[in-house]
Amino acid sequence: MNQKPKVSIIILNYNSEDYTIQALESMKDTDYDNYEIILIDNGSNENSRAKLKKSLGKFKKVIYKEISPNRGVGGGFKAGAQEASNPDYILFINNDIKITHNNWINSLIEVAKNNVGIVGCKLVYSDGTLQHAGGKINFLTPFFAMHIGIRDDPEKEVYNKVIDVDYVTGAAMLIKTEIIKQLNGFEDLFLPMYYEDTDFCIRAKKVGYPIRYTPNVKIIHFESSTTKKATSTYFTYVTTKNKILFLLLNMPLKYIPIRTIYE
Repeated sequence: MNQKPKVSIIILNYNSEDYTIQALESMKDTDYDNYEIILIDNGSNENSRAKLKKSLGKFKKVIYKEISPNRGVGGGFKAGAQEASNPDYILFINNDIKITHNNWINSLIEVAKNNVGIVGCKLVYSDGTLQHAGGKINFLTPFFAMHIGIRDDPEKEVYNKVIDVDYVTGAAMLIKTEIIKQLNGFEDLFLPMYYEDTDFCIRAKKVGYPIRYTPNVKIIHFESSTTKKATSTYFTYVTTKNKILFLLLNMPLKYIPIRTIYE
């Protein structure tokens, strides 16, 4: 009997332990055996760490590691990947999510089998509207990274098909380990967060790996648990900085004159 592929799930915590505990609770009934959870505390304060560590006894398969200072999303996920014990796939998920059914890992792997590099799923907001069904890139528009179906009804037929997309987000993305090794993980320059997941998908596509969306896994995403405490000025600064960095790293040169005129 062939053993199922091994999956290492990586979750980051940064002063948002209640969300992290909720995410772990939602995974307790997962019906896939060959997985581990690597929980990285990414420079949280002592109170957050203490509360998190106190809760870990009730969860199986969790490997806990603390890093400090905070390394951002890219650095945190790299730290998690280094702790993984020879997996076939690495599954990055945000801590502010809730798994809605127990066969989610099986469903993601079924899509990944056919030489697919990265698989994302149907993400819905807590109010039940769609966050995205994958995303498309159009460098000629100001909002070049566009979530498919944002705030729409997630049960529409158009969102219930497995399709190839340009990117999925780090809220939930299953990645073949070979790609992470080939591309050296997420780009560290996108500090502290935003666009590192989109950039990784673009780089994976450039070396020939398809990015695929599946509606067969639905995850609730409460979104931005760690940024709700940030000021609007800081949020604007970070998103603008990383948007510019993403364009510098990924926009084809032929689009630069057109985009300059457009804006």
